[in-house]
This record gives sequence, C-alpha cells and structure tokens, in this order.
Amino acid sequence: QWEELSGLDEELQSSVRTFEVCSARGPPGPPQNSWLRSRWVPRRGAAHVYAELRFTLVACDSLPRPRPQPK
Repeated sequence: QWEELSGLDEELQSSVRTFEVCSARGPPGPPQNSWLRSRWVPRRGAAHVYAELRFTLVACDSLPRPRPQPK
C-alpha cells in the first residue's frame, strides 16, 4: 500500500508530494514487489511526451522500526 505524503525538497526549498511504501513499518514479511502508477496523461496531438521522475531508494531494513506501544 502506497502512502502519499507532503514533504520539503531541501535542494529546491519547495514542497513536494511523495509516495512511500516500506514493510519496515509493519511486521517483517516477504520481499516487496510494489509498482507506482500515475493517472492517464493525455498527449493530445503530441508525437512525443517527456516525463522527469525523481526517486530515492532506501533499503527498508535500514529504517528504524516503530516500537510496539505498551497496552
């Protein structure tokens, strides 16, 4: 399940929308195979469409796991 978040791009000093998914937020499980898709992008009469994607990869295992809250 992808989570949509707002953040700050420190290089550009502007807000950005990000999408994040990581099994490290829950119990350990099998390796992830997650795809992110965009909505339909109408090209109208264009012969070519260019898209720029910026992404960062982080190993989920390197992120701290939240500790269970005592009951």
